[in-house]
Amino acid sequence: MKSKRVVLHLHNPLIVQFISNLPRGYRSLVVESALATYMKTEAGQELMNHLEYRKDKGKSTTGNRQDKVEDVLDKLKGDFD
Repeated sequence: MKSKRVVLHLHNPLIVQFISNLPRGYRSLVVESALATYMKTEAGQELMNHLEYRKDKGKSTTGNRQDKVEDVLDKLKGDFD
């Protein structure tokens, strides 16, 4: 199994505290599990489709995109500043 080191910048104080309180070795597991679960939701799928569209510079694998990437980001709820 391949792994990759990723640096995350967290801004929500509750999330930062929760992650900081986890025992060493569990942080990656919790973050990866949360992202995997989120990606299975409708909102997660929509976000992933738009990010793929953006990554491919407008060439979507799911067909023509009528929505703009900004539209899906506006629909997200949370503190992303």
